[in-house]
Amino acid sequence: MGKPSVENPLTEGKAQLQGHRPDCHRVQLIRYARAAGYEVKAAYLATEDPALNLGRILIRVNNGGSFAPISRIPDDFSKGLKQLPNVRKLADDLMLFDNTVHAHGVRLVAYFHEGRSGEAASHCTEVGTKSVPGRVRKGLRQG
Repeated sequence: MGKPSVENPLTEGKAQLQGHRPDCHRVQLIRYARAAGYEVKAAYLATEDPALNLGRILIRVNNGGSFAPISRIPDDFSKGLKQLPNVRKLADDLMLFDNTVHAHGVRLVAYFHEGRSGEAASHCTEVGTKSVPGRVRKGLRQG
C-alpha cells in the first residue's frame, strides 16, 4: 500500500488564491501550486516595524476604510518574516517591496528568481543594503 494522498486544494477545485486562507499555510499553498504545475510569483510587502501597520490601519478606519484585527498585527508580521526564506526558496519569483515611508508609494527593493537575486535586482536595491527594511533583511538571510 502507498502513502495516503494529501488533499491539494488546487487540484481538488477548492483553491482560493486571493485573500486569507486560514486552513492553508502560505508556504504549503505554494507547494500545492508547484505540484499542480503552476508558476509561482510572490510579492512581499514589508514595513520596518509592525507599529507602522497598526497606525495605517487606524488612519484607514478613521477615513471610512475597512478594519483589520489589530491584535493580530505583531503575530502576522512575525509569521510573515519566518515564512519569507521558504517563500524565497519555493517561489519561481519573489519580489520584495518596501512600504515603510508613508504616502511615498511602494518601492521594489529586491527581486529573486529561483531563490537567487534576479536580473531585476540590477535596477533596484540589492538585499543587504539599508534600503531593505532591517527586519526583512535579517529574515531573508536566515533562509
